[in-house]
Amino acid sequence: MGSVVTPVTVSGRYFWKGDKRFVVNGIIYSLDKIKKDQVRVYQDVLAGDLYPILVRSIPLLKELGINTLFVYYIDETKNHDDAMNLLAKNGIYVLPCLCGPNRDMNCHRAFMDYTSEFLASCFRTIDVMSRYDNTLGFVIADEWIDSRTTSAAPYLRALTRDVKKYMALNAKLGQRVLPVGISVAPIPSLFNTQFDYFSGGSRKESIDFFAINDRKSMSVWAMLRNNAKLINRFNNAHIPVFFSQYGNNDNDLPVRTFFDVQPLYAGAEMLRVFSGGVVNEFFDNPHGCGLARASTSRMKKTGDFYRLKAALARCFPPRQLDRYVKPSPADDESCEFSYAVIGLRGGDSTLDVVGTASAQGERPMMPRRTHEWKALHQLPESPFNWDLLEAEIEVQAACNEWVPIDLEDAQPGNAPDEAIEDLTFGIRDELIVDDDVSIGSDCNNGGRDYKGKSVCRVN
Repeated sequence: MGSVVTPVTVSGRYFWKGDKRFVVNGIIYSLDKIKKDQVRVYQDVLAGDLYPILVRSIPLLKELGINTLFVYYIDETKNHDDAMNLLAKNGIYVLPCLCGPNRDMNCHRAFMDYTSEFLASCFRTIDVMSRYDNTLGFVIADEWIDSRTTSAAPYLRALTRDVKKYMALNAKLGQRVLPVGISVAPIPSLFNTQFDYFSGGSRKESIDFFAINDRKSMSVWAMLRNNAKLINRFNNAHIPVFFSQYGNNDNDLPVRTFFDVQPLYAGAEMLRVFSGGVVNEFFDNPHGCGLARASTSRMKKTGDFYRLKAALARCFPPRQLDRYVKPSPADDESCEFSYAVIGLRGGDSTLDVVGTASAQGERPMMPRRTHEWKALHQLPESPFNWDLLEAEIEVQAACNEWVPIDLEDAQPGNAPDEAIEDLTFGIRDELIVDDDVSIGSDCNNGGRDYKGKSVCRVN
């Protein structure tokens, strides 16, 4: 697609759009089907038959000043050009989930679901969405950890590691390196520990942003006290932190008041510490949290739409943003890592981000195991066959061209030469760890010797 929108990057504790700080004014954009057996099926809202609904949604999104859509599911087999171009022309970014509905690594059986096939599906989604400058990043998982599943946290951190490694390898071919993060439930006993566990330690396996699912209803005074605690907790955060699923109905009130909007976008301290939020949610649902109802020909606004619009109009866009200046490596002589790679195309693929001391924050220590937090620091080995992927990338790099692999839609002749066509026709699905095939062995399944490597296609 044409570059009609400036990619958002991460530097230190803030998002940046060019040299200007970017604050998320987002919304959950999800339209689900409920089957007869009451099973919810999540749809790709940016493709296929749902595109006309997106077209009708745009005027309402612009009326609210929305700049980010939080999307639960992307079908990597579908084309998203029309939707992403339409959103880009209207200055709207997309934040899709990787591990979620329809592509799940279940926290109760992560050791079974963490497979090469699962990773291949995630990587295909990365290939699809990295093409667009208005992809904000990837949410690795949404509310994945609870008090009973903390021992599964290493698998989620391993997924972060694998996603970052995949993007770092493809950065050599010009593919974008996008920030990755998680969205967590504010469980009091686990909230702080999750931030430390997933954002601390090695940059190669830690998240780049952190989202707080703020679905709890509370009074104004309780909200202000809670905000003060959150400001204190994240005062020195080293990555962007923002709220997701905010704006829910208070139990004591008949309608949603959105009184949490003004502190979030107009409060100087909240704005200094946090990077905005994602309101819950665009389409009306049985819980009464929607802002619009979709019909066959038009969108009908709910009362919540007008109340949220009035609240946002008083404080968005935040006026204080002009005083934030994007840092540079020269601002901090102690910098030892590369600067602002996340969110750009190509360049350094080390995934390290720094800035001035005030914008950089402080990286936390990995938490110890306790009775409540049972996660190990040691991560499971990746089931994906990285040696074969690296061999493919070497071939493509030699041709000086990135050939993104879309397994379902790949057409013969798209590859620049026979070697690429042979290696890239299905590598995300075909290059799977197999105990019967090893790198460097003599393969009979269409293997090819390339720069001393045996490149094998597993059938």
